[in-house]
Amino acid sequence: MTRIAHLADLHVGAALRDLARYPGAPELDPSALALLAFERLLADVIAAAPDAVLVAGDVFDRDVPPERALPVVQAALDALAGSGIRVAMIAGNHDAETGALTRLRLPAGVALLRDEAAETLIWEDLGLAIVGRSIARADEDRDLAAGYPAAPAGLRTIGMLHTSLTGELSRRACAPTTADVLDRPGYAYWALGHVHSPIAVGGTTPAWFAGGGHGRRVEELGARGWLEVTLGDADGAVEVRHRATAPVRYESLDPGELGLDGLATLLDAGPEAAHAVVWVLPERHAGLLDAARELAARDARFLVVPGR
Repeated sequence: MTRIAHLADLHVGAALRDLARYPGAPELDPSALALLAFERLLADVIAAAPDAVLVAGDVFDRDVPPERALPVVQAALDALAGSGIRVAMIAGNHDAETGALTRLRLPAGVALLRDEAAETLIWEDLGLAIVGRSIARADEDRDLAAGYPAAPAGLRTIGMLHTSLTGELSRRACAPTTADVLDRPGYAYWALGHVHSPIAVGGTTPAWFAGGGHGRRVEELGARGWLEVTLGDADGAVEVRHRATAPVRYESLDPGELGLDGLATLLDAGPEAAHAVVWVLPERHAGLLDAARELAARDARFLVVPGR
């Protein structure tokens, strides 16, 4: 059995967005909480002691100066290497814009896969081949997956790709491809990045987006963290489990036709969170915003913001 930590879209240093200040709202520092999310994710990965970590792009955020984020990422790689956990990374479209990944000092056991063509990394002791290709330009419009090689004989192969697939799940096109193309090389698993929700891609080969280390805006609902991927030795089965680590999560506060009673029911059954839940009230219920905030004030973790 081999256990892999699949990470992507960490956007280290990027602040939470769309937060509001109003009487009774919890005090949330958007920048500090985003960094805390990364710290908690890293600590959880190290405590889980996987055989390897795969980072499928957008380690950095284009809006955050590399000088501020570089030391954080460098310390994280050093900590993983110091724990004996090997790492393979590819650049995403944000990384292509900042160029910050190439400024890191890569410790022993940490590899950044190139962008000229798909590169294969062999981990003989794990019986694994890792195939990946970094994004070289933010507006990448080629189907990079189409150029990935077939799985090497005798090794289970994991593909790494930062992609918008066919576009329905993302806001920005990047290395578009399809589930059929991902099925062709015969890999055991695809570690994908770019889409900010932990979601499986339909196809024969298990392929997942890791979903990001923290929600960045009101559209990014639900828990965030990383994927624990287990490859079975005997039957080749792949199990994927999402591990939620973000201290803040965005959740929909939609009462439907129930009005205030619906709001109270949703808030009373609010999800567990280590720090706070940012409830997003749909625009069609904007008239209930003040009432929703009054109800939410009963729980010091709850913040209500208007949706778009």
